This record gives sequence, structure tokens and C-alpha cells, in this order.
Amino acid sequence: MQPLRKDHVDHYKDFVRDEFSLASNRVEREISQQAQDKVEEVGDKFAQVINKNLPSLIKDMQKKEKVFEYTLYRKPHSTNVG
Repeated sequence: MQPLRKDHVDHYKDFVRDEFSLASNRVEREISQQAQDKVEEVGDKFAQVINKNLPSLIKDMQKKEKVFEYTLYRKPHSTNVG
């Protein structure tokens, strides 16, 4: 059996690269389509849930911020640098 010539190797390398590129593009299109379908399916529901829960989420965040600030400023700081 003869070794492959450079032009044969290049041909097969290009062929494999093209096939992988086509498969990759197909997968990316399918993922994008499924993502778009999911967005259309739950998009309005998501906005409604967020709008309904937003005030309580903001209050929770403000409470956590106050606790964080309190612990940050009340905690003794170490002045040792070493």
C-alpha cells in the first residue's frame, strides 16, 4: 500500500473540515430554533411572573443590603498588613 500523497491528505482534510462545518451549522440552527420556540412559549408568562414578584424581590434585596452594610461597618477591621 502506498502512502497518501499531500494532495490526497489535503483533500480529505478539507472534506472532513467541510463536513464538520455543515454538521456544526445544522446543530447551531436547531439550537437557535428550539431556543426561539421556548422564548415564544414562555416569554409572556416570564414577564408576568417577574412583574408580580418584583416588589418582594426588591424588598428582599434592600434588607440584604442593609444587613451587609451593617456587618461591613460594624465589624472590626484588621490593620495588620503582612
